[in-house]
Amino acid sequence: MGYSFVFDATTVNSMPALMGYAFSRKLRDAYEPSEREDVILKNLREVFGDEVYSRVDYTDKIWGDLDCEPDIPCTVISPGVFALNYMMIQRPFMRVHWAGTETSTSWYGQMEGALESAERVATEVVYYLNRVEGEDLAVYTDAEEVRERTSSIVNADEEDSVSTNTL
Repeated sequence: MGYSFVFDATTVNSMPALMGYAFSRKLRDAYEPSEREDVILKNLREVFGDEVYSRVDYTDKIWGDLDCEPDIPCTVISPGVFALNYMMIQRPFMRVHWAGTETSTSWYGQMEGALESAERVATEVVYYLNRVEGEDLAVYTDAEEVRERTSSIVNADEEDSVSTNTL
Protein backbone atom coordinates (compact mmCIF):
# COMPACT_ATOMS: atom_id res chain seq x y z
CA MET A 1 0.00 0.00 0.00
CA GLY A 2 1.50 3.31 -0.99
CA TYR A 3 0.76 6.90 -0.15
CA SER A 4 0.69 9.63 -2.68
CA PHE A 5 1.81 11.85 0.19
CA VAL A 6 1.51 12.45 3.93
CA PHE A 7 2.15 15.89 5.35
CA ASP A 8 1.98 18.05 8.45
CA ALA A 9 -1.51 19.56 8.61
CA THR A 10 -1.11 21.34 11.95
CA THR A 11 -3.95 23.84 12.38
CA VAL A 12 -3.53 27.60 12.75
CA ASN A 13 -4.11 27.24 16.50
CA SER A 14 -1.25 24.69 16.72
CA MET A 15 -3.30 21.48 16.95
CA PRO A 16 -0.97 18.85 15.46
CA ALA A 17 -2.28 16.74 12.60
CA LEU A 18 -1.11 14.51 9.79
CA MET A 19 -2.98 14.36 6.51
CA GLY A 20 -2.41 11.80 3.83
CA TYR A 21 -3.83 10.51 0.60
CA ALA A 22 -3.65 6.82 -0.28
CA PHE A 23 -4.36 6.02 -3.90
CA SER A 24 -5.06 2.31 -3.91
CA ARG A 25 -8.06 0.63 -5.45
CA LYS A 26 -7.28 -2.52 -3.47
CA LEU A 27 -7.23 -0.61 -0.17
CA ARG A 28 -10.49 1.11 -1.05
CA ASP A 29 -12.39 -1.93 -2.34
CA ALA A 30 -11.10 -4.78 -0.16
CA TYR A 31 -11.26 -3.15 3.28
CA GLU A 32 -13.88 -1.58 5.49
CA PRO A 33 -13.00 1.85 6.97
CA SER A 34 -11.82 0.36 10.30
CA GLU A 35 -9.61 -2.13 8.43
CA ARG A 36 -8.18 0.68 6.26
CA GLU A 37 -7.39 2.58 9.46
CA ASP A 38 -5.43 -0.43 10.78
CA VAL A 39 -3.48 -0.78 7.51
CA ILE A 40 -2.69 2.94 7.33
CA LEU A 41 -1.65 3.20 10.99
CA LYS A 42 0.58 0.15 10.59
CA ASN A 43 2.31 1.85 7.65
CA LEU A 44 2.61 5.18 9.47
CA ARG A 45 4.10 3.37 12.47
CA GLU A 46 7.13 2.47 10.33
CA VAL A 47 7.91 6.18 10.05
CA PHE A 48 6.52 7.71 13.24
CA GLY A 49 6.71 4.84 15.71
CA ASP A 50 4.10 3.71 18.23
CA GLU A 51 2.99 7.31 18.79
CA VAL A 52 0.55 6.91 15.85
CA TYR A 53 -1.60 4.68 18.06
CA SER A 54 -2.14 7.49 20.59
CA ARG A 55 -3.97 9.66 18.06
CA VAL A 56 -7.00 11.74 18.95
CA ASP A 57 -8.97 11.01 15.78
CA TYR A 58 -8.86 9.29 12.41
CA THR A 59 -11.04 10.21 9.43
CA ASP A 60 -11.44 8.05 6.36
CA LYS A 61 -13.00 9.45 3.18
CA ILE A 62 -13.41 8.06 -0.31
CA TRP A 63 -13.29 11.33 -2.23
CA GLY A 64 -14.76 9.81 -5.38
CA ASP A 65 -17.97 8.95 -3.52
CA LEU A 66 -18.72 12.60 -2.80
CA ASP A 67 -20.68 14.78 -5.24
CA CYS A 68 -18.61 17.86 -4.46
CA GLU A 69 -15.84 18.41 -1.93
CA PRO A 70 -14.15 21.83 -2.02
CA ASP A 71 -11.40 21.01 0.50
CA ILE A 72 -9.38 18.50 -1.52
CA PRO A 73 -6.16 19.81 -3.12
CA CYS A 74 -6.58 18.20 -6.52
CA THR A 75 -9.20 17.14 -9.00
CA VAL A 76 -10.61 13.66 -8.48
CA ILE A 77 -11.07 11.77 -11.74
CA SER A 78 -11.85 8.18 -12.58
CA PRO A 79 -8.95 5.69 -12.61
CA GLY A 80 -7.09 5.66 -15.92
CA VAL A 81 -8.58 8.87 -17.31
CA PHE A 82 -5.59 11.01 -16.38
CA ALA A 83 -3.08 8.50 -17.76
CA LEU A 84 -4.91 8.32 -21.08
CA ASN A 85 -5.49 12.05 -21.55
CA TYR A 86 -2.53 13.65 -19.77
CA MET A 87 -0.64 14.69 -22.90
CA MET A 88 -3.79 16.14 -24.48
CA ILE A 89 -4.37 18.63 -21.68
CA GLN A 90 -0.77 19.85 -21.88
CA ARG A 91 -0.75 20.67 -25.58
CA PRO A 92 -1.95 24.00 -26.95
CA PHE A 93 -5.15 24.01 -28.99
CA MET A 94 -4.91 26.70 -31.65
CA ARG A 95 -4.29 29.88 -29.61
CA VAL A 96 -5.37 28.36 -26.30
CA HIS A 97 -2.57 27.26 -23.97
CA TRP A 98 -3.56 25.20 -20.94
CA ALA A 99 -2.01 25.99 -17.57
CA GLY A 100 -2.88 24.76 -14.12
CA THR A 101 -1.79 22.21 -11.60
CA GLU A 102 -3.57 19.45 -13.57
CA THR A 103 -1.30 20.11 -16.57
CA SER A 104 1.98 20.07 -14.66
CA THR A 105 4.64 17.42 -15.15
CA SER A 106 5.26 17.29 -11.40
CA TRP A 107 3.50 18.26 -8.16
CA TYR A 108 0.02 17.57 -9.57
CA GLY A 109 -2.58 19.17 -7.33
CA GLN A 110 -0.09 21.45 -5.56
CA MET A 111 1.03 25.07 -5.89
CA GLU A 112 4.43 23.95 -7.19
CA GLY A 113 2.63 22.15 -10.03
CA ALA A 114 0.69 25.29 -10.91
CA LEU A 115 3.93 27.30 -11.02
CA GLU A 116 5.68 24.70 -13.18
CA SER A 117 2.71 24.71 -15.53
CA ALA A 118 2.64 28.52 -15.70
CA GLU A 119 6.33 28.60 -16.59
CA ARG A 120 5.78 26.01 -19.32
CA VAL A 121 2.87 27.94 -20.82
CA ALA A 122 4.69 31.28 -20.65
CA THR A 123 7.60 29.68 -22.50
CA GLU A 124 5.22 28.23 -25.10
CA VAL A 125 3.63 31.64 -25.68
CA VAL A 126 7.04 33.32 -26.05
CA TYR A 127 7.95 30.63 -28.56
CA TYR A 128 4.75 31.04 -30.57
CA LEU A 129 5.06 34.82 -30.65
CA ASN A 130 8.64 34.57 -31.93
CA ARG A 131 8.64 31.24 -33.77
CA VAL A 132 10.29 30.52 -37.06
CA GLU A 133 7.71 29.80 -39.76
CA GLY A 134 7.21 26.08 -40.28
CA GLU A 135 8.30 24.99 -36.79
CA ASP A 136 5.76 23.70 -34.32
CA LEU A 137 6.14 23.52 -30.56
CA ALA A 138 3.30 21.01 -30.09
CA VAL A 139 5.78 18.13 -30.20
CA TYR A 140 7.72 19.60 -27.27
CA THR A 141 5.73 19.01 -24.10
CA ASP A 142 8.59 18.92 -21.60
CA ALA A 143 9.15 22.36 -20.03
CA GLU A 144 12.94 21.92 -19.96
CA GLU A 145 13.00 21.02 -23.65
CA VAL A 146 10.81 24.02 -24.51
CA ARG A 147 13.07 26.29 -22.44
CA GLU A 148 16.15 25.08 -24.32
CA ARG A 149 14.47 25.62 -27.70
CA THR A 150 13.35 29.15 -26.84
CA SER A 151 16.40 30.40 -24.94
CA SER A 152 18.03 31.80 -28.07
CA ILE A 153 14.85 33.75 -28.88
CA VAL A 154 14.59 35.18 -25.37
CA ASN A 155 18.32 35.97 -25.24
CA ALA A 156 18.16 37.68 -28.64
CA ASP A 157 15.27 39.86 -27.44
CA GLU A 158 17.25 40.82 -24.31
CA GLU A 159 20.31 41.73 -26.41
CA ASP A 160 18.16 43.90 -28.71
CA SER A 161 16.58 45.72 -25.79
CA VAL A 162 19.98 46.32 -24.18
CA SER A 163 21.46 47.75 -27.37
CA THR A 164 18.33 49.88 -27.94
CA ASN A 165 18.53 51.23 -24.41
CA THR A 166 22.17 52.20 -24.82
CA LEU A 167 21.62 54.32 -27.95
